[in-house]
Amino acid sequence: MIGNVIDGSYRVDRLLGEGGFGIVYQCTELELDRVVAVKMLRPGPIGERDLRRFNSEGRNLASLNHPNVVQIYRFGNSDGSPYIAMEFLKGRTLRSLIEKDRPSTPRILEMMRQVASGLAAIHALGTLHRDLSPNNIMVVERGMAKILDLGLAKTMGAMSSMDSAGALVGTMAYVSPEQLNREDAGIGAEIFVFGIVLYEALSGVHPFR
Repeated sequence: MIGNVIDGSYRVDRLLGEGGFGIVYQCTELELDRVVAVKMLRPGPIGERDLRRFNSEGRNLASLNHPNVVQIYRFGNSDGSPYIAMEFLKGRTLRSLIEKDRPSTPRILEMMRQVASGLAAIHALGTLHRDLSPNNIMVVERGMAKILDLGLAKTMGAMSSMDSAGALVGTMAYVSPEQLNREDAGIGAEIFVFGIVLYEALSGVHPFR
């Protein structure tokens, strides 16, 4: 994949990481000669309806410009594989910080205040993140926290706890009771998950271990 060009716009320079939902590459956006991160969704069946929704919700998220949410540049489709082009960030995940460095309580509270602000901005769009966790929060220069991984974000509404095939979405350790019961998950459910992350950041342990 290194050296390939995604959708005629993004040259793949190196692999940044892999997760259950996709693979992230550092790329150069050829037209603007800037470094970006591109997340390719893992191969799998995706219908035309799902692809339209993916692109529609992507445009909604791309309209969001908030200092505590990663900036989305484009949601697209390259040879049948959906991708997300976004701001390239240098920093460490909240997971790395709380496991290795244990920031002071005031610093943690400030970072989580920023996360709450970013999450509120996502909700103001009528959208749910659906995968908030310490792995999806990046702490960049000057201690600023940014919410990452909007690939599972979905417009609020029926069955928002599941994908189109009826499978539970999100990271199992960071889901709400509504999600576990396959019920509609609204803002309250994400506040619950935010509480899990806050507890873990402050204490160093998961509240439901």
